[in-house]
Amino acid sequence: MVIVGDTNFQCDLQNDGFIQLYSLLSAYNINHCDDFITGNNQRVVTYVNESLGQCSFIDHMFVSDTVRQHIMSGVIFDSGANVSDHMQIVYCFQFGSSISASKLVSTRSRSKYHSWRWDKADLSYYYNYSCQFLGDVVLPSVCDCVTGCRDVTHLQSINVYYESIVSALLNAAYSYIPRLPCHSLKPFWSEEFLHNSRLCPLITICPWFMSVN
Repeated sequence: MVIVGDTNFQCDLQNDGFIQLYSLLSAYNINHCDDFITGNNQRVVTYVNESLGQCSFIDHMFVSDTVRQHIMSGVIFDSGANVSDHMQIVYCFQFGSSISASKLVSTRSRSKYHSWRWDKADLSYYYNYSCQFLGDVVLPSVCDCVTGCRDVTHLQSINVYYESIVSALLNAAYSYIPRLPCHSLKPFWSEEFLHNSRLCPLITICPWFMSVN
């Protein structure tokens, strides 16, 4: 997992914002990568506002341990094309791959995307069965917890609850909503006809006029 963005705080255990985020990320073995940029330099900044006289290091990248081991380097990049008061953080990764390019191409060529045809579905069946599937979803007890709770186990329970709702709706949709491969249906009008109709709108509006004359 890779998370990059402006957090509005420095990755410092003395900072309240980072402490709250750290309690969540550490449960998933996710850490910041500031050390690849700063090294022994603690005065690195990614945000500079000259009019306010403010500067800070508030842009970060967080990665899981399995990704972190592939980071080669990190730098702060700024150029004349950057009109933002934030500077870019750039990391270089080195990943090994045992999959040949030919296998990747063949895998991608077999991938098919489908679209839901809600206009062809019996929505009453979908509503009835989605109601049944949703009825099987167990409401976690942590929903009675106080607002603003940061307990990791509670957050995980909420994620499972959310995934269960999505799964119930998808199961109902897969059962009763038709799906067709994208671009499998041909348009009623040909591209040539549509092109000519834009050039000569009178033909499409009054075809009987052209036949009479």
